[in-house]
Amino acid sequence: MNRRDFLLYSSLLPFSNLLSNAASAASHQKRILILLELSGGNDGLNTLVPYKNASYYRARPNLAISPEQVLPLENNMGMHPSLQPLLPHWNKGQLAWLQGVGYPNASRSHFRSINIWETALISGKNSHKGWVDKYASQQQNQIDGIILDDSPGPLVGRHLKTLTMDKPETFLQQAKSIKTRQKNTHNQALAYILQQQQHLNSASTMIANKLQQGRKINNHFPKHKFGQQMKNAAKLIANGVDVQIYKVGLSGFDTHTHQKAQHSSLLSELATGLESFAQAMEEFGLWDNILIMSYSEFGRRVAENGSGGTDHGAASVHFALGGKVQGGLYGKQPSLDDLDDGDLKYNVDFRSLYATIGNQW
Repeated sequence: MNRRDFLLYSSLLPFSNLLSNAASAASHQKRILILLELSGGNDGLNTLVPYKNASYYRARPNLAISPEQVLPLENNMGMHPSLQPLLPHWNKGQLAWLQGVGYPNASRSHFRSINIWETALISGKNSHKGWVDKYASQQQNQIDGIILDDSPGPLVGRHLKTLTMDKPETFLQQAKSIKTRQKNTHNQALAYILQQQQHLNSASTMIANKLQQGRKINNHFPKHKFGQQMKNAAKLIANGVDVQIYKVGLSGFDTHTHQKAQHSSLLSELATGLESFAQAMEEFGLWDNILIMSYSEFGRRVAENGSGGTDHGAASVHFALGGKVQGGLYGKQPSLDDLDDGDLKYNVDFRSLYATIGNQW
């Protein structure tokens, strides 16, 4: 996304009221963005359900969520029942659903579409520079981002200083084995490696010193992989590790077959992990400093397939969660009758969401 496009999308209205008092949100710690990737292409229609729309039930005679199961919100839309742990945040006005999000001429390729979401570039070849990179050049942090899942996603770029770790304790143990060698060299590749060693040792020292503060996270986090990612994020944030962006992820959303049980289980992991994290941040008085934003490479097709699942689609629903989020429904639910080759038509360009976060958070 170049400067001209950034200014254009900054002026758009769909998400202008997404954040309340964002400029004064941080108290004793900087504002933190948590990028949450739902890898595989989350089915937005069964996440935020149009439970009073007859076309939804005609298109999905086996996969549709029955009206009795749906958690009603507003405007005849409701959440999947597995998202029950997030309902209190909706009721408190801290959960925003972003409807009809997509981009022109959507790609149905996992690899191409996720690259578009990660870079905010929708034309040309794949890029290796994440959309966050343009903001990182303005910061003076020791570390810009920490990646707690398997993919750096938008946290790629020459201005970004990032760490990838499974959990802090393992990272610190591994970092001890790397000995910094002070050596003058004219070999650029070797100089780069030595510089990275130095950065790594410096970052590990900072994290170790912060964790010695000993702010303990209660053991109410679920044991599944996503729950532990959120626990590790909570541990680092609660102990004041100076990082503004975290990347977490939950995979398995490519539900071509047997979707109903699989999707329900995934959304349950998502909701329980997020709720435990929110509780921890509230306990430490940090919830107002947190903004969680979901993204996924695409939604699923409107009609179910013959294998009890759904195939690659286009526009979908995403969400924002945090203490300073102005909750509610944003954008417009795409028509289920006016489709683009069987897919939902987008009505909000995802780059306007990025511009909102870039400007306001």
